[in-house]
Formats: sequence, C-alpha cells, structure tokens
Amino acid sequence: MNYHSTSVNKKLAPSRERRAFTLVEMVVVLAIAIALMSVMLPALKGLRGDKYSLSATTQLIADFNNARLAAINGGSPVYVVFMPKFLPNTDAMSDAEKTYFQKNKLANQQLGGQLISYAFFAEYALGDNLGQPSRRWVSDWKYLPEGTYLPSEMLRKLKQANVNTPEPLLLVPHLSNDAKVNFNWHLPYIGFDSRGRLLGVKPATPDSVGAVIRVVEGGILPPEKRADGTYLMGPSDEPVREAKVQNSILINYLTGRPNTMVVTPIPPAMKVVTVKVIFFSNRAWEGGGEGMAKAISDWAGINNAQYNENWGAFYRNNNDRWELRPGVRAPVVVSGIKANLAGKLLVHLQKTDPSVDLLIE
Repeated sequence: MNYHSTSVNKKLAPSRERRAFTLVEMVVVLAIAIALMSVMLPALKGLRGDKYSLSATTQLIADFNNARLAAINGGSPVYVVFMPKFLPNTDAMSDAEKTYFQKNKLANQQLGGQLISYAFFAEYALGDNLGQPSRRWVSDWKYLPEGTYLPSEMLRKLKQANVNTPEPLLLVPHLSNDAKVNFNWHLPYIGFDSRGRLLGVKPATPDSVGAVIRVVEGGILPPEKRADGTYLMGPSDEPVREAKVQNSILINYLTGRPNTMVVTPIPPAMKVVTVKVIFFSNRAWEGGGEGMAKAISDWAGINNAQYNENWGAFYRNNNDRWELRPGVRAPVVVSGIKANLAGKLLVHLQKTDPSVDLLIE
C-alpha cells in the first residue's frame, strides 16, 4: 500500500495572525480617519452649498442657449417666461382668472412654481400663416433645482424693463396649450429674436453690456394647500435674508449669449431684513405716548425705515401679554433696513419693554 504525503511550506502558509488586525492597529486607523474627516467636512459642506446655485446657473444658461437656438432655427422670436410672485391681494384678478387657477390642474400647479419655474413661449410656430400667430408654449414648465430661486424684486424689475422696451409687449394667453382661455397676461420674460439677439430688455445705461439674471440659494415656501392637494390662491414666501453668495448670469444685448458672472458675497450685517414683533407686555402697549407702537414708529422715522402702522391689529391680549392671534402670521412691522440696524432697534425697544421679542428675517 502506497501512502502519499503532501509537504507544506510553513513559510508560505497563511497565518491568522497575519490576516487580521490587532486592536491597536484598528484604534490607530480610526484615529487617522476621524482626523481626516474633521479636516475635510468643512470643505465638503461648502462644496455642497455651492452645488445648489451652480446647478441652477448651469441649467438656466443651457436653457437660455436652447431658447436662443430655437429662435434662430425657427426664424421667429422665442421667449423664456418666468413665473413671478403673486401679489398678496388677489382681488384685482377677475373671477374667470381665479377659477382658472383653481380648476385647471397645470395652472394650479404653477401657484407652487412662483419664483422657481419658467417655460419657453413663441407667438409664431412653424406652419403658422403670417398674421395668424398660434401663440403657443414650446416647452413644458421647468423648475430650478431645489434650494434655489429667482428673487421677486429682480423679476419685478425685469417685468418693468419689458414695458420700457421699444418692441411690442409679450402677453401670454394661458399657462398651458390645452387651456381654452385668453387672458393676455404680462409675465416677466427674456426673449431672443431670429438672429439670436436679446429682446424684452434694453441697456439701462450707455455702457451696459447685458441683462443680469440672479440666482439665489434658499428655499421657497409655496402657498397653503387644500385637503385635495391643490394650492390656495396666494403668494409664495421667499427668504427675507438672501444667501451669502448669489450667482449672476449676464446675457449680452447684441449676441444674446449668456455667461456666468463672478459670485458676489453679501456681508451678513449688510443684508436687508424685515422686523416682526412676536410678543410684548401689556404695560408697553398701554403706555400711551411711551408705548410700543410709538417707540417703533419714532425709530422708523429717524432711520428712514418703512413702518406698518396697522401691525397692532394682528395681536391680542393674553394675561397681560400681547401675542399673535391664533392662525395669524406675524406681520412685518419695519422693513427696508440692514441687519445691523435691526439689532439696534431691538436694543432701543428693550428700553420700553425689556421682555419684547423680535423676529428679524
């Protein structure tokens, strides 16, 4: 009987001691990893913050170029139309317009698209007869990446610039091509003619190079919703404090080409803010000439601030303290001031009522 034996080279055989980590080695590796993370996390956080505005800027530049190219290829103007912020008072709207926003699914959806959505519109499309424009949307409504928006003040100025241009004002009949309405709305827009040149705005000064579209980081709070998920008529709320950085897109007047401008830092102390009063003591309200209302009004007058004299109607007396009525949002009391000045207002009011609480946004 033959027996076969296999020799094993002990130097080549793996050992458990060489395959595993010791406890000391694991502790050292974890310590190094924690040290690296503490160094890298601030940089990663900053990169994540910049990503929002960068994505929005890249998207807008691409869509401006797409609209410009569509105008050149189609031989007729194409407009990028923005959904602005609705005015708080919708009484100026007709009953038909209100019904449209309440009943039309896409129109109602655009109530939640205020300051964050836009679409391409063309008065003439391929196949239209001269003098018989189809006036159609040539794209779906597009939305900026989450965490970015277009400032309402910028869109308001753009809307006014549309009025001041020599070319006829663009009026859109509806918000979707399937709507059987014809309202002739003026929404703020940037247009491109058949040669790719800019429409809808004109140089503000003789040395102006182009129109500027700003993208700001921050979240938009849409109007309230009904039980069925549809939006109520009303404006979206935008952050009162703008982000520390904002990206700007410069669209050349002559060529219509968009380019990214340098990101502009905004010092926090120089941000324009609003001031709301959360609560204050009954003694301060009933103080007559030295009361809270007069204290704020006098301060606003001295500092050239905007003062809302009707803010007291939103409050009620509760156990000798004045607080907001149930279901009511805090009204803006003072606006149009810088953040550093708002801090001085708080110090000034605490002389009248040490318990006063302000909300500075």
